[in-house]
Amino acid sequence: KKKKNGLYLYGINMASNATLNQFTMSTAYDLSTATYTRNIATGVNSGGRTGVSINNDGSKMYVTYNQSGTEYLKTYALSTAYDISTAVNTNNNSIPVGSGGGGSNNYGGGFSWSADGTKAYFYPYNNWTGNSTVGHTSGSTDNRSGVMYQYNVSTAFDWAGSSPSVNATIRVPHKGDNYGVG
Repeated sequence: KKKKNGLYLYGINMASNATLNQFTMSTAYDLSTATYTRNIATGVNSGGRTGVSINNDGSKMYVTYNQSGTEYLKTYALSTAYDISTAVNTNNNSIPVGSGGGGSNNYGGGFSWSADGTKAYFYPYNNWTGNSTVGHTSGSTDNRSGVMYQYNVSTAFDWAGSSPSVNATIRVPHKGDNYGVG
């Protein structure tokens, strides 16, 4: 995930006590100028994939993960904008997801916010084996698809204080597994 001005890049691994890495780019959005800056242990012990997102002003960081079949969003406050070394865990909340069609939603995934922070989007790494809202154009009979959930929140960039619930769902068909977007 990149910072909005393109000078920072973040990546998280899929391990016990997942490590979040921060890189700095001397030229915005140019990966060839990226250098490793630091890492932190997140305290996330996920049985599946993890994701990371930072809000628009760099004051909050969000880590998604799955533990024992439940999706979670761990929120951190960053006292220095975009600097993960200043991260302090403030909340750990479950992410309500839909189910059905024999699909699996228990693999962690990506997370992002709308520009104004009033909508959140979660895209789990999963296979949806139910009916899709959009057909395959390749003529394939494989109906697996990725899924993305949209949530409305009452306070911008505040998942914990908003009691979010699924507002809309879109299933995007494709052949094979969904490995997130964003």
